[in-house]
Amino acid sequence: MRKDLLEKYHSFYLTRLATLKTKNASLAQRMTDYKYQLFLSQPEVVDLYVCGLKPYAISGQTYDFPSESYPPNYHAYLDEDWSTRYIPRALQLIQLIQTHLLQTTPDTRRALVSSWFFQRAEDAKQLKAFGYQLADGIPFHRQILAELDVPYILCIGNGKTYSSFAGMCALYDIKAEDIRQTAYLDKSSLKWARSNERFILGVPHLSRYPVSDEMVRWLETIALMK
Repeated sequence: MRKDLLEKYHSFYLTRLATLKTKNASLAQRMTDYKYQLFLSQPEVVDLYVCGLKPYAISGQTYDFPSESYPPNYHAYLDEDWSTRYIPRALQLIQLIQTHLLQTTPDTRRALVSSWFFQRAEDAKQLKAFGYQLADGIPFHRQILAELDVPYILCIGNGKTYSSFAGMCALYDIKAEDIRQTAYLDKSSLKWARSNERFILGVPHLSRYPVSDEMVRWLETIALMK
């Protein structure tokens, strides 16, 4: 499955790059430097799908295409060095979902981590400059999720129009009136929607918002809805 997706996305990436080269050479060069990354983990057993907006990129750096073979149960959040507060918060939230919703022994390595857009970028503004539209990710995530038996999808980033949560809601044809939400810290919200037996959870970006007791209570409330 993953090799097939990689081949399809590589074709998509090259097509987008060719389009950019006719419009903006500097953007095309930046996209070439950043490249893309399909998965950030390779779990042997998957019980949760985690989806952010994009793989990170730091201005001025050049990246290689990801390796096609990782060690068994590789997980970038655990096996690479990070200096951002996003990672420990994401790990904490994954384990809370496994505890409260899946009711299993927490094991972060069982989470398959990816991004709605596989193109590396510094931020959403740059992704839009590259020409990526929300709908571009739908066919790839539809194929990924068709092969996963996971009851919960965790979306990190839940903006209305350009986020992994917005993408998943579009994929499942979930209408705005069917999205539930509760106020969180500052002006943020915690959101969730349901498509048959699959729950889509949307949290604000964890680089800005911590995992508080209020988020734990939100998960406990969702657990009662099964």
